[in-house]
Amino acid sequence: MRQLLLVCDLDNTVLYSYHQKQPGDVCVERVEEREQGFMPLKAFRLLDALWDKICFVPVTTRSMEQYQRIQWPKKQVPELAFTDNGAVLLRNGHPDAEWARHSRSLAQKYTPAMREIQPVLSSRDGIISCRMVDGLFLYAHFRTEEAAAAAAWPYWNQTVLRRTIQGESFIFCRQESTKGLL
Repeated sequence: MRQLLLVCDLDNTVLYSYHQKQPGDVCVERVEEREQGFMPLKAFRLLDALWDKICFVPVTTRSMEQYQRIQWPKKQVPELAFTDNGAVLLRNGHPDAEWARHSRSLAQKYTPAMREIQPVLSSRDGIISCRMVDGLFLYAHFRTEEAAAAAAWPYWNQTVLRRTIQGESFIFCRQESTKGLL
């Protein structure tokens, strides 16, 4: 019986992109056969050793598709996981239908605001990409943190959406959705 619950963010906490790869890191994610995500060997071995003893619950801004690329220790998936900034609950790798219905119903009232902001952000200096993720939140990625902050500033107090800056990335989501409030 597992008695310890470990809820953990993924990117830049347990997993790192190929940009931050260190000698000995274990590749746990591939995109079109290209190595993309890595886990420090020590973390990989610890998670592998504890897999059957703890309930490990990843919580991530990643889309469900991005999350499903991860190759976990023991070739299993965590029993529970939250993706899409907390809007998608996965049970043994599959979306929970009730959670999905509830998340979609909450997201509907914010969709017009996200659709209004998307073309404006897409035209900002320093933008790399701006896209709606799984119909649940708007994600904008910029070349620099400064460009993200400059693009975010006009909306900081002028939208009903929750706003989060994470380095070069900027996220707009519904007020009720954030991995930090789960």
